[in-house]
Amino acid sequence: MRRSRARGKPKSGPSKSRMEEDIFGILREQVLPALERFPPERVVMAQEGGKRSFAPFPLPAKLDDALGDRPRSPGSFGDYSASAILEFAFGLGGKAMLGMEGRSYAVDAGDIAVIPAGIKHQERIMPGVDPYRLLWMRCSVGRISLHVSSFERATGFHLIRYARLNPGGKIALVLERAAEAAAERGDQWHRLFRARFEEGMILILRHLDAHGVGQSEQAHRENVVEFAKAFIQTHFAHDLSVAGIAGEVFLSPNYFTSLFTKSVGLTPVQYMQQVRLEAAQRLLQDSDLPIHEIARRVGLASSTYLSRLLRRETGRSARELRRAD
Repeated sequence: MRRSRARGKPKSGPSKSRMEEDIFGILREQVLPALERFPPERVVMAQEGGKRSFAPFPLPAKLDDALGDRPRSPGSFGDYSASAILEFAFGLGGKAMLGMEGRSYAVDAGDIAVIPAGIKHQERIMPGVDPYRLLWMRCSVGRISLHVSSFERATGFHLIRYARLNPGGKIALVLERAAEAAAERGDQWHRLFRARFEEGMILILRHLDAHGVGQSEQAHRENVVEFAKAFIQTHFAHDLSVAGIAGEVFLSPNYFTSLFTKSVGLTPVQYMQQVRLEAAQRLLQDSDLPIHEIARRVGLASSTYLSRLLRRETGRSARELRRAD
């Protein structure tokens, strides 16, 4: 039985840090045992076949409203938006609300939420401000990261980065197959989902046993910046915000801005603007699209605003750049 493995130090090699012990304990003592008897009603997904939604997902005018009279912590809950990668959320305790595609779902201890790429989602406290803890797993071919989000009225919202697996290609593939089983809802889909998800958790444990929970702090900072740059380069046409980008790397907007600026020499907003203007110049030179359409495609509000930015950066307007050879 998997739970019979030693919970303390391994027989050889360096002793584990407190952070490693925490994530090992969560995976071994909470996630794997929950999968032994795992009915389909414990799978939270934005389609029929799993746990039922209980209400439409309301969007407050300001996210602060979700916390009542407590100010919102930077980066807490995130925006109601779609991520570019597959995510899972495992309920560790309490009851959280998860909004997905306009519906509200309760994530109890032992539930697993499956959030494919492109699905709008947001975590929020349940009415009554119940405390909760969620283990989040973000999966892509190049990396897998695990962190815990929690809320308690006394201490507010917290995000803790526990582990990063880089590379994590094989594990990501197994977890993608788990998500596919849930989405396809074929015969015995929940058995297939459970088997694939359990396999993924075991592979994560083996990886952590061999490699630890992640990189040095310096390497982590460098990876955060590189991931944020790549995210901006692939999502610049969308309505991006610093808070949204910071949420993608699990940092507060202020800390993320400071970290990014020191590394790149530009603020996130300046870098985003640079990427948009470079894309706009390519479209001006390589296409016959109207200037207002180019502005829309690079995420800018209007052709006038695009031309103003181009003139400030290059000394020429959009029309002048289009006429240039």
